[in-house]
Amino acid sequence: MSAFTKLYDYVTESQNSKVWPSNDPDDCPYNTFTCKLCGWRFDVRIYGAFPAGYDPYDDVRSIITEHLVLRH
Repeated sequence: MSAFTKLYDYVTESQNSKVWPSNDPDDCPYNTFTCKLCGWRFDVRIYGAFPAGYDPYDDVRSIITEHLVLRH
């Protein structure tokens, strides 16, 4: 099991888009992540155009790590 899987176990992910790209104005390219320990929430843009080789989950991993180190 990778370290990211273990780290990811500390949050729940809510997808704010049913399908992307979308014509639905209620859809959003950001997913919401919630800490299971304290309820803190943050949003990261997961859908849309990114530079080649960019993985938005690298940002998720960094934010989760920083939160756990500084807050728990």
